[in-house]
Amino acid sequence: FGAVLLLMLAAALFGLWASHRALDRFQGEVMVQVSHERKVAAAQMHFKTQVQEWKNVLLRGMDAALLDKHWRAFEAEEQAVDRLMVELRQVVDEADQRQLMDRFASAHAAMAKGYRMGLEKFKAAGLEPSVGDASVRGVDREPAKLLDSLGELNSARSAAVAQAAQIEGQRAMVWSTVAMTCALLIGM
Repeated sequence: FGAVLLLMLAAALFGLWASHRALDRFQGEVMVQVSHERKVAAAQMHFKTQVQEWKNVLLRGMDAALLDKHWRAFEAEEQAVDRLMVELRQVVDEADQRQLMDRFASAHAAMAKGYRMGLEKFKAAGLEPSVGDASVRGVDREPAKLLDSLGELNSARSAAVAQAAQIEGQRAMVWSTVAMTCALLIGM
């Protein structure tokens, strides 16, 4: 009877160990991926707000105070996007994601240059919104696509890691149950 109890205890400990390992994977890998997803989502939000602030510059730029306010907001959003991407670049190891981040950084810098030239043309044209708008038409498309692609890639990777952790946890439960059942059958 003591051997059966010992086998049952060993099986239960094995199950606890395997479950703990699955939880560690979840807390480690899955939560890291979720953190990456959140940074990408935050960068997307700041990027969209940055573009919206440009539109506010054009629509409200006749008032010097509003032009200054919205341009400063544009620059603040631009810096927030850049900061989030630098933070993300420091913690992401996957080459495909890093490559997308590098391409986005280049496209975002080109976009920033384009908007600054657009601002000068807008001012030179007597604050005519159509001139400012025409000068930057399409400049945000490439960085927006790259940021969306990064988000999709990151979400797919996050889902795959979460699914692998779930499968590992389910296997741990099955093996623990099988081990305890075998110990019980041996004891009987």
